[in-house]
Amino acid sequence: MQLALIPPTPLLRYTRMTHYQLMLPQYVQDIEYSSMYNNLCSNRSQYVILDNGANEGHNVTITPYITMAVRFGADEIVAPDAIGNQEGTIWLTRKFMKLYKVHRQKARVKVGIVAAGRDYKESAYTAQQLIEEFPTEVKTVFIPRSLVTQVHPTSRIEVAKLIHDQYPDAQIHMLGSSHYWIREIATIREECPYVRGLDTSAPFNYAYAGRRIDDGSLVQRPPNYFNLRMANRLDLVEYNIKRMIQWAGDDERAKTSSSKV
Repeated sequence: MQLALIPPTPLLRYTRMTHYQLMLPQYVQDIEYSSMYNNLCSNRSQYVILDNGANEGHNVTITPYITMAVRFGADEIVAPDAIGNQEGTIWLTRKFMKLYKVHRQKARVKVGIVAAGRDYKESAYTAQQLIEEFPTEVKTVFIPRSLVTQVHPTSRIEVAKLIHDQYPDAQIHMLGSSHYWIREIATIREECPYVRGLDTSAPFNYAYAGRRIDDGSLVQRPPNYFNLRMANRLDLVEYNIKRMIQWAGDDERAKTSSSKV
């Protein structure tokens, strides 16, 4: 399973520790951010997903969003979603698909839909509805972090199993990691080896809090996250990244990865 890192902008160099990336549209106006993801998108060994930014409260305008994917040369684009809202997500995806079909020949970028819902049943229904409605367009199902709760921590694993059983050709990505179950990635790897990847800011969140990611703490993303520098926490940053890479099942990359590239 692959890991995509979401670092603060001053620590973008850490994206080079993996070959799997998630780009956020609301930060591409930043010169440093834009330069890094231009380089990643032009590197054939990297797989770059353009996210819709909903987790950070960003609302994309669809045509410029698709144009952005084309301009950067992203491999995949996440259709817009309304967090936890099944009907809202289906409506947004339908709107997106109409415009995507217009730009499809020029875009040549894979499309993934978000399996949004209040629980695993709604999430699975959203995925089923959109795959059936857009069978040639939908290549990937993105399962959101919001499904992982203290009461139902395994919800999105259940969704992944349902989707894979019904649509074995669909690729699956887990959007984000939850502080409620930070080791979820290890269980996903064991129980759902077909899940392609997961993106996360957790190694940086834990480092900022002065914690190792495997010490049992519950740590959330701090305010003003994308401006954090953490100059005195870089050892913890690298430890936490390597630990998550190990949980994902890439022990060799965890041994050899270095931020000094």
